[in-house]
Amino acid sequence: MARITKLVVTVTAACLLVVLGCMSAQADQYTLGESSQDVSFTGQGNGIVSVTFGACSFNGGTNQTTCTLSGSALTPNNSVTQYTLEEIFSGNGSSPITAGPGNSGAFAINMNGATAQISFNGGTSWSPIDYGAWNDGSANPHADGTWDGGLPFDYTLHNITHSCTGLSSGMPCTLDNVAMVRGAQLKQTISSGEFVTTPEPASLSLLGIGLLGLAFAFRDQLRASA
Repeated sequence: MARITKLVVTVTAACLLVVLGCMSAQADQYTLGESSQDVSFTGQGNGIVSVTFGACSFNGGTNQTTCTLSGSALTPNNSVTQYTLEEIFSGNGSSPITAGPGNSGAFAINMNGATAQISFNGGTSWSPIDYGAWNDGSANPHADGTWDGGLPFDYTLHNITHSCTGLSSGMPCTLDNVAMVRGAQLKQTISSGEFVTTPEPASLSLLGIGLLGLAFAFRDQLRASA
């Protein structure tokens, strides 16, 4: 009886630590503010758009073009920092990054040899970005994907209703319509976004201690019944 009581108390305490660890292990995040430059989409006329981030400059020494946009962000501890998004590709030409054709409002992103990265500390440390898709379906398209080893991100553009050029009169300004008209353009700044970071170490410790407690409790029970 005493052994059963001890087991119940141990398992209950361990389960409580697991639950507390899961509840408090909410992922922190960087929160993006408005960007100073536009994200630009240019229609290819076949349901596809090319995508350019901000202003581009060519480096003849490396034979690479870097396109950059930036803005303010809040860190996970709510201090203000600067974010910088970059796309980098070979040669001195237009961005090779494309999105589309659209499928139920989602435009899968193809990097076509380009790379993307983000910095939250003035460019001294960079994390690679793996884009998933641009999602239309509203006046505020948003991009999603993963960064920093598989953590999710999502950022949204300001209202694009009056941000298009090259569309026929009366044709709504949407990513779908721009993609169908060769040479049409849509330009707008980032309005907001979230880049998730790792859970807090204290939360992970609670979770680990709880799981370890459960393992020991059941090990002791197995030994007692052997």
